[in-house]
Amino acid sequence: RNQAGGVTGRRLELVVQDHGTDVEQAPRALQALQEAGVDVVIGPLSSDVAVKIVPQADASRLLLLSPVVTAVSLSGKDDHLVRLNRSTRDNARDLARHLHAQGSRRLALVTDMRNSAYYVAWRDDLRAAFTALGGTVVSDIGFGAGADLAFEDIVRAMLAGNPDGLVSICNSVDAALIAQRTAKQRPGLPMATLTASDALLELGGEAVEGMLVVQSHNRANTAPRYVAFQQAYLARFGREPSYSAAASYDAVTVLVDGRPFETHLAA
Repeated sequence: RNQAGGVTGRRLELVVQDHGTDVEQAPRALQALQEAGVDVVIGPLSSDVAVKIVPQADASRLLLLSPVVTAVSLSGKDDHLVRLNRSTRDNARDLARHLHAQGSRRLALVTDMRNSAYYVAWRDDLRAAFTALGGTVVSDIGFGAGADLAFEDIVRAMLAGNPDGLVSICNSVDAALIAQRTAKQRPGLPMATLTASDALLELGGEAVEGMLVVQSHNRANTAPRYVAFQQAYLARFGREPSYSAAASYDAVTVLVDGRPFETHLAA
């Protein structure tokens, strides 16, 4: 884009801040970006961080263009956060309908309780949608807050309800570990999870074969524009683009090509 003259005659400059895995560090990272004089932030990449920093962005009128946050609690508000993804409620309803149509009537849920804006909201919306269709949640177990159970014990407790399907509402690493233990204790049980990063495939192995994944990124996309992006990304970074990478690329495209943002950048 810079080779074509930038945006409204200004070259794009990338300024990076990383708050790591600590949500409490996010305001400090945003403050550093504000002090650097950025016009727009591509991010955040998690709903709990968005909840934490939106008031700070509002106070300084700094636009947050998030590629992936989906928490329904962030929807329908007059603030400086623009979401480019569907809400957890939309995704949860679609998953509930799909599972029900596939014959599931008794679901077991396991949820990472450390991100209430995203994972817990996902669980609540899925449970409400599935029961509204006539299904039953026979096991609903959380982990990650307080005294944790081992995944072996979590899976054993979930299976005690004799479910006909399991949904892991957590990150890919934990979903892979849960899938492995489920495959040992109840081979063939249909499973679903929220995202399929490389970690899910690498750590899950045969246990995640056939697992249903809810995400908007299709790695097998053959559209010419996606293939061009995929090849350029692979040539530069030596690996396939992840869901977050593809979504972030889309966010920058929206920013530089979207007319509504030209006024913001020119201000």
